[in-house]
Amino acid sequence: MSTQIKELKNSIVLENEFVKIELSRKDAEVLSVIDKRDNKNIVSEEKAYFFHFIDVEKNVVPVKAISFKDGVFTLEAEKGKSDIRVDVFDNHFVLEVISKSLPSGVDGIVFGNVKFNYEYKDKTSLIAGGVSMTINTNPNFFPSGKDREVMASAFDRLGGINGAKFGFTVSTRAEFKNSLKDICSKIDPQKGLVSKNAGPWSQDFVRSSGDYIITARSNLEYIEANMQYFKDLGVDQIDFHKGAFTTRQGDFKQMNYKDDKEFCEKVSGPLRENGMESGLHTYAFYIDPTCHDLLEKRSVRDMLATTEEFTLSEDISADDDVFHINESILDLSCYYGFFSKDMPYAIIGDEIVYMVIDKSVDKTIKVGRGYCGTKASAHKKGEKIYRIRGYFNEFAPKLDSELYYDVAHMTAKTYNDGNYTMIYLDAIDGLCKTYDLDRDDRWYYGARFVHEIVRNCKIDPMIEFSDMYPSIWAARARAGAADTPFRAYKNWNYSHHLSLLNDQSMHYGAVLG
Repeated sequence: MSTQIKELKNSIVLENEFVKIELSRKDAEVLSVIDKRDNKNIVSEEKAYFFHFIDVEKNVVPVKAISFKDGVFTLEAEKGKSDIRVDVFDNHFVLEVISKSLPSGVDGIVFGNVKFNYEYKDKTSLIAGGVSMTINTNPNFFPSGKDREVMASAFDRLGGINGAKFGFTVSTRAEFKNSLKDICSKIDPQKGLVSKNAGPWSQDFVRSSGDYIITARSNLEYIEANMQYFKDLGVDQIDFHKGAFTTRQGDFKQMNYKDDKEFCEKVSGPLRENGMESGLHTYAFYIDPTCHDLLEKRSVRDMLATTEEFTLSEDISADDDVFHINESILDLSCYYGFFSKDMPYAIIGDEIVYMVIDKSVDKTIKVGRGYCGTKASAHKKGEKIYRIRGYFNEFAPKLDSELYYDVAHMTAKTYNDGNYTMIYLDAIDGLCKTYDLDRDDRWYYGARFVHEIVRNCKIDPMIEFSDMYPSIWAARARAGAADTPFRAYKNWNYSHHLSLLNDQSMHYGAVLG
């Protein structure tokens, strides 16, 4: 039998068509990985534990022992245990955590961790890669084979560990992409990221290698006047960048048309008839301050992220344009640039105000009243003022809030109703800086946001991102857009070419144009 889990006295062996992976019963150390073609051991000399825990300081905590019964591995810890189901297939392995919580004293669980010593540039060697199959699973590495390591992790504080699921393959280059497709085909789209236009299918998808332009205008006159020019350039995709002349970020109101249906009738439909696709270029989860229909709602304002907090030191009327507060403003940031999380807006009661910080008079804030669709009103001494947090001159919803995911749902609705085929999630690179988030945690919140978009799209979108990490790999269809003013410089084109080769190794469609 070529596909099995075999128990030995001191070890347990996972075997499929390509490899035998031997694990120590004592601590789950990977003892060997045997390439079945020539019986060569391709495990790294650097020790790796197939199963282990992580403490709060991100240190490896080996298991005390492992046992196996009826397809389930039990991992013994100092204060408890965890169970993981393992299924072996011809060209891949699938692991799923079936415990509801972690043992006491640990922060996370790692499963499927194997380090290899194969030579990646050797076209005859086996290579390895893994894919997260649920949103609460961090795959840690891109499935290109270059890292020579596979590993999944899950955390109680990031979506919980129950149901965390990971698939990995160790296979020949000829079989590698098909193996990744087999893994992704087993993903439940309601639980994990999967798109038949992205990930391992990306290079099979013709449009992922199309040429597109980014424009900040969607009015009919502009489209009609430039249609032939776009054709002459070989453009087959037009990416409509969010803004005052396309769609408004946050609620995605069509600024030139009554609604998405009219945009479809007058723009995306005719473009498709002329061989061109339409892209929805968003700023991810952010909300434009001009989204008055949203921001006038108290429930929405309550879900905006905030930074500093102030307290009124006296009553104010609806007409007052100066707030007296208890706190000093002398150390308050007054930089409101594109790359600042400090916004000049604040929330007090049912009102949003615009703040002007004048440090010559401490404990006072000059304000413009009744902004963002709200109305100026009187406020009592002791009321709190909350400075709105944002980035890229946009408001940010509270991380992991209902509003955070509502923006994803509105993105999917506009994509569906507007007959778009592409989504560019720009500004998703602001996730860590906006929320002071540890970069090691962005994988979860980024993946959850993207998942809410993809699972609500009627047709799998061709997605591109302004940032990239392994947990959202399966949703990306193309790469290589160069966000730079340089054009036709030989050194730049060569550098771009090298980056595209790396993109292609991760199975994305990528073009120099």
